[in-house]
Amino acid sequence: MNSPPEPSEVFIDLGDKFLEAVSLAVGHTERDLRSYRRGHPLIVAGHSQRGLASWIHDRLWVNLAALLEGVPDVSIRDAEPNREIFVGLKYQVRLKRHNLQGGVTTYPTRTALSFLRQRQQTLDGVDQVSICAGYYWEAETRSIGEPVISLPKDRSRAVWCEVLASAEEGESGLFVLQPPPQRRPVPPMIDFPADDRSGVQEDG
Repeated sequence: MNSPPEPSEVFIDLGDKFLEAVSLAVGHTERDLRSYRRGHPLIVAGHSQRGLASWIHDRLWVNLAALLEGVPDVSIRDAEPNREIFVGLKYQVRLKRHNLQGGVTTYPTRTALSFLRQRQQTLDGVDQVSICAGYYWEAETRSIGEPVISLPKDRSRAVWCEVLASAEEGESGLFVLQPPPQRRPVPPMIDFPADDRSGVQEDG
């Protein structure tokens, strides 16, 4: 990929139906998680971080696949361990949870790293654009946040990560670009004795 595409270009190419499906699927999955917690609180409490992430991923995949059924130019490949969505010939999409810096978690396999580093090609040798669709993960509360689309750079960073407008059943064409929420934690301050005027601030 010579130069990364802008969010507006990617959103136009993906189309409103795809973006709406991602937003709806995240909302459905968040409700699934709330129902799971109400019905089986001890089981949920016993999940490891990875175990809960896998449960959420399965629900998000099922919800999104159902919503994308019949959407033109969208194809789904469910061949574990890789579950991928293709939009036209240009975009390869994987479902990921994101931290507030747009980073994602994945095993560093060759295939995964090629995807995240934008080194995918079609059979014709045309560069393919890797896109991550998913949600912000609220680590402190172990809850699902806003639906997002990102253009990954590597495992810890994204070129950009954009929040999708919330969608409700029956609403269409309501997607607008929104800036990522300004919710990064404020770096803690360290107090020094009065005679130390360095004002050092700890990095976050």
